[in-house]
Amino acid sequence: AGVDAVWFVRAPESLRLQRAMLRDGASDNAIRRRMQSQMSDEQIMLRADCVICNDGCSSLINQVVRLLQEAHR
Repeated sequence: AGVDAVWFVRAPESLRLQRAMLRDGASDNAIRRRMQSQMSDEQIMLRADCVICNDGCSSLINQVVRLLQEAHR
């Protein structure tokens, strides 16, 4: 099935690592190996129509609302 748009939610690697370790109870090395097997942020951003920053500082709601408003113009 097709999609209308691809949205990429991006966070700094250190924050992704910390979140994954807390969520999964996995070791630093296990999470790093998993992350290394995935596409890089740069590769994903080339395919994404929109990028949302989830760094713990930027408002996710404001970003999503803005992107939805832009999509409906």
